[in-house]
Amino acid sequence: MQNVHPIFQTAPPASAKRWQAMCIQMRTELLQYDAPRCPRGQFEHVYKHPELGPLVCHLEGEGGDKEYGWPDIATLHEAYWRGGRFTDRLTSDEIEAIEIAAAHQPVEQLEEV
Repeated sequence: MQNVHPIFQTAPPASAKRWQAMCIQMRTELLQYDAPRCPRGQFEHVYKHPELGPLVCHLEGEGGDKEYGWPDIATLHEAYWRGGRFTDRLTSDEIEAIEIAAAHQPVEQLEEV
């Protein structure tokens, strides 16, 4: 203990309960940055934006008819970045990229009710 600053020599040791309480508090505070649950009839897709990182998107999907050459369709309803609503700040090109990426989901997920 000779190489330790005097402040740290007198600091009380952290107990397991204190660490657990700190972890619970931190987890609770981080939850406020989560997107809300996906509404019924929509599905969730996490889009990796090249500059912003992950965007949690709520989309409505419809499976296409491969017999007639119709592709699967996904329509963006809401996008969240770090828990905040971000849909209005996206450009039309970004919305199109999200919808195209989400349309590649399995058909069962696109038609989720």
